[in-house]
Amino acid sequence: MDDLALRHLCQWAAAAAPDAVPADVLARIGAVAADTIACALGAAQDAELCAWTRDSDPDIFTGACTVLGKGQARASPGIAARHNAVAANWLQLDEGHHRLMCHAGIYCVPAALAECEAADLGLGQFLHAVALGYEMTCRLAAAWTFGAAPVHPHSLWSTLGATATLGLLRALDGDTLHQALLHAASFAAPRPFAIVADGGLAANLWVGKGVEQAFACTARADGGLPAPAQALARLGEMLGVQTDAAACTDDLGGAWAVRLNYFKVLPCAGQSHAALEALLRIREDLLAQGCEVFDAGVRIDAEVHAFAVGMARRDVRTSLAARFSIPHLLAVAWLHGRTDADALGPAFLQDARVARLREAILLRPLRPALPPPHHRAARVTVTLGGGRSGQAQCLSPLGSQAKPLDSADIARKCLALASGRHTTLLRALLDLPGGGKDLGAIGIRSLLR
Repeated sequence: MDDLALRHLCQWAAAAAPDAVPADVLARIGAVAADTIACALGAAQDAELCAWTRDSDPDIFTGACTVLGKGQARASPGIAARHNAVAANWLQLDEGHHRLMCHAGIYCVPAALAECEAADLGLGQFLHAVALGYEMTCRLAAAWTFGAAPVHPHSLWSTLGATATLGLLRALDGDTLHQALLHAASFAAPRPFAIVADGGLAANLWVGKGVEQAFACTARADGGLPAPAQALARLGEMLGVQTDAAACTDDLGGAWAVRLNYFKVLPCAGQSHAALEALLRIREDLLAQGCEVFDAGVRIDAEVHAFAVGMARRDVRTSLAARFSIPHLLAVAWLHGRTDADALGPAFLQDARVARLREAILLRPLRPALPPPHHRAARVTVTLGGGRSGQAQCLSPLGSQAKPLDSADIARKCLALASGRHTTLLRALLDLPGGGKDLGAIGIRSLLR
């Protein structure tokens, strides 16, 4: 990538005044922050998450920053941000972007939350930094196009997104923020997306490590330590990406990426949502007709978009593999009628009926392929052993570009995941006091505690 474009992006963000972020963008960022925090709270007691993070930090009760969902646990800013980022990612419920392979919320929000609690910064500073950090992250992601083997975004963009956000909270000037991002690029650790599809639970930790590294990258830049001048360009060269420098600089302050983000309610890969909704519609209809869903001869034919055809793993051994296996997700939904986080994760990994049904599910491309906003549509046909069948098509699952969650949906999701924890903070983020004006007097620390 042209270093001038990165420098220009940093200069713009560092110079942005508090009123540079439009009111609708600020409100959307508030919802992103609430969603990220709620997802972390919802996963905090997950058995797999606890097992994978139990021994990582023996001093988790000795710091100053909140570890979400862990009672009175406190940690240093970097460690708290790492834990919260991993938890927010664990259930595959966090927000994302309709056009970019990027989940900027879980990079920017955990870093900002820890920094603001440690430094006793206000809600206005938090939202301003997250809004600009989110925008910078998405523009960097938009500037890179990968070939046939994409890099997982968390391993690539988490350090950069968190560093941008921290640099803004620490009021770095444009040149120093640029140095911080070059430090972040030199520590980015791109890893293959295929590890996620294979179910490698270690992949859930990538985002946390990236976010934690951002604290050191920001401090190095602020301390005057020089970063490799071509760090981001060299990273792109290694990965063989095509770059578009204009994506970093076009219409800064006018076009905001968060306006094209999505929120979701199903705790699994978004590519599966349309097929799940169609299947559940058929299930409801056939049950109403007195049919037996446990029919041993059932066959399920799912026509899905091209990328989803590859999500056909049948040897499913971990919750992450489950959330990215369309045969597993459909088998669980058909046999048990459940789509909650436990059901679509670890609950039915050892279920023999689910394992058998996975083998009777065929994925094939939906023809004709549909353009956005219906590009993830699905058509599902279920045929029972006795010959009875049902078919349903879902053009736009809930949370898609054509059927977005509204503010009430997002609030219900967040408050349900929170289960009574940190509701003062969540309600403030979901409905910004004073319409988003004069937020400086409201401290993140007081809202958290």
